[in-house]
Amino acid sequence: MKRTRWYGRTLVTGIALLVASAAIAAPPQTSRRDRGDWDREPGLRTTEPRQLEIRSMKAERSAAGLPFDLPAGLVSPSETLTVAVSSGPRVFVQETIVLPDRLSAAPTISFLAHHQNELAQLRKLEAEALRFTVSARGKVIVDVPFADADRGSARLAGGGPVVGESRSVEVKLRDPRKGMQPDPECESACNDAFLECDYYCDHRGSCSYCNDQYSWCVFQCPQVCTEPKAVYDVYTPWTYIGSYNHGNICINYTYAYIFWEDVDRRYVYQRTEHCDGTYTDVYKSTQYRSSFCKEYIGPGCVGNFTNPPPTC
Repeated sequence: MKRTRWYGRTLVTGIALLVASAAIAAPPQTSRRDRGDWDREPGLRTTEPRQLEIRSMKAERSAAGLPFDLPAGLVSPSETLTVAVSSGPRVFVQETIVLPDRLSAAPTISFLAHHQNELAQLRKLEAEALRFTVSARGKVIVDVPFADADRGSARLAGGGPVVGESRSVEVKLRDPRKGMQPDPECESACNDAFLECDYYCDHRGSCSYCNDQYSWCVFQCPQVCTEPKAVYDVYTPWTYIGSYNHGNICINYTYAYIFWEDVDRRYVYQRTEHCDGTYTDVYKSTQYRSSFCKEYIGPGCVGNFTNPPPTC
């Protein structure tokens, strides 16, 4: 009886991607929880939370990425900006940012707000030799040294907001190199040869020489790379963005607490890896999750709360 053997790099890569996808798959969604079922596994949702407030005992994170104050009067609402860092003709990182439909005359954007590792790599380069550019409508509207752009935002320090949504990031930080794998046609021929060897082999003894022949055959195959090299989802870290205040609760008729629902957010990008070692991330969606806790506010209360959430 014939036995099929699939040692191809393409299949192995596919299996690895499936395993990775399973490892980061979202947990089953649950209905919104009330005070009686707060301890269910929190589900993911894509709808934007409304009327959040910053919980006093949970620090608000500062703006991520490289905040940059655009000069007044250069951009318009709903415009798409291309922000890039380059050295001569070589572009290291390029991001597209879409501005909101309501915009101040002098807005602040954040470069690589969801790509902290890439920003850290840029900062390790010779910053004085890099240029930071912002383009709109096919024209460069900002061209400054990267070191100057990375000095911080005066408007943000004064309490101003960061505007704009990242839509794609193209990364070319690594030196061009081949992402090689055995030529698929050659590898297929090796597999056919293995099947034939395995069919005619006397299985009353050892047929391990078929394995050895297959491995040697694949080893001698020409190394090629097929575009795209790989496509998969990547996730930014979870970030706290605010809380719902569900009012006061009472524990054992004695102690009063505030019942909080903390909300975190992360962004999902589809990454396409290329044979030269570069990759492009395209925005897919925004996900939210929530967790529950209680914050002590003092003794004495009326009513009771059973099975309370943990303390904040």
